[in-house]
Amino acid sequence: MPRPFFHKLIFSSTIQEKRLRVPDKFVSKFKDELSVAVALTVPDGHVWRVGLRKADNNKIWFQDGWQEFVDRYSIRIGYLLIFRYEGNSAFSVYIYNLSHSEINYHSTGLMDSAHNHFKRARLFEELEDEDVEVVHPSSLYPSHHPGTTVAASKGHTSSAIQSFFTGPVKAEETTPTPKVPKKRGRKKKNAVAGPEEINSSAPPDDDPENRSKFYESASARKRTVTAEERERAINAAKTFEPTNPFFRVVLRPSYLYRGCIMYLPSGFAEKYLSGISGFIKVQLGEKQWPVRCLYKAGRAKFSQGWYEFTLENNLGEGDVCVFELLRTRDFVLKVTAFRVNEYV
Repeated sequence: MPRPFFHKLIFSSTIQEKRLRVPDKFVSKFKDELSVAVALTVPDGHVWRVGLRKADNNKIWFQDGWQEFVDRYSIRIGYLLIFRYEGNSAFSVYIYNLSHSEINYHSTGLMDSAHNHFKRARLFEELEDEDVEVVHPSSLYPSHHPGTTVAASKGHTSSAIQSFFTGPVKAEETTPTPKVPKKRGRKKKNAVAGPEEINSSAPPDDDPENRSKFYESASARKRTVTAEERERAINAAKTFEPTNPFFRVVLRPSYLYRGCIMYLPSGFAEKYLSGISGFIKVQLGEKQWPVRCLYKAGRAKFSQGWYEFTLENNLGEGDVCVFELLRTRDFVLKVTAFRVNEYV
C-alpha cells in the first residue's frame, strides 16, 4: 500500500518562527499516531529527533530540534521539503533547493547565490502552503531518482511531486553524488583495486514492516564502544590486505537495523559493480548469504539480505568488515570481520 506523504515550501515565517507546521490534512489522519517527537531520516542516513508542539485546535508543529535540522542542511526560503510517513512517528525527508534540485546532503555548502535567494523568495511567499499538500496519492509507490528536479510553481507542484513518487525504484536508492556518465552492462573487472573505506550512513529500506521495527532492531546491537576499542579494530583490519580487490566498512548502527541499506565505496563500485542489479553472494567462513546489490548512477548499495547477514553473524557497532572480491561471474564477496569485542 502506498505510504502517505506531504511536502512543504519554506517561507520566511518558517525561518523566523524556527518551526514547521504539519499540514492539517495530514494531522487529521495521523494525529493519534504521532508521539511527542518524530524521527526525520534524510538520504545521508542521519536520523534527527524533533519534538512536536501540539495545540488544542489540532495544530501541530515540528519544533524542538527543528532549527538544528534546518541549520545542518542550510534550508532556506523557497526550499521544498518532502516528508514521507513511514509509521511510528518516523518520516523520510527529501530536500530540494531553489534550483529545484535535490541538495547534496554530505555538504553544508549552499547551492544558490544570495542574489538568486532573494530574487526567488518573493515568488515562494506568494504561494499558499496548504495548496501543495498531497496525502495518499492513488496508485502510487514512492520512488526516488537521483538528479530529480521538482517544479516550484503553484500550478505544477502537485503533478511534479506525483511524478517524483512513481516508478519501480524505491526511495532508498539515492544519495546525491556527482553526475557520472551512465554505464550499460558489466565492465571488465581485470584491474586491481586498493582498499577503500566507507563511513557514510544509509537511509532505511522501503518495507513498511521493516520500518516499524527500526528503533528496536537498531538499538538491539548498539554497543558501548570506546574510541580506543574502535581504533584497535580498525588498525587490525588495516593490516589485512587481500591480493584481490577489496574495501573496508566500519559498521555503524545505521547499517544494522532491520530494513537498512548500506552504500559501498564509489571507487570500488564503478570498477567492479557497474551493471549489477540483483542478488550477489556474501561469504563469511564457509557459508554464503544472498544479498541484493544495486548499482545506479555511479553508486552501489546493499539492501535486502544485508540485515540478515549481519544478524546471523552477530556483527555489531564498531566491527570492521573487509570485503574481498573472489569471483565476478556469479559474484562472490568474501567478508573478513574484525570484531570490537576481540580487542577489548
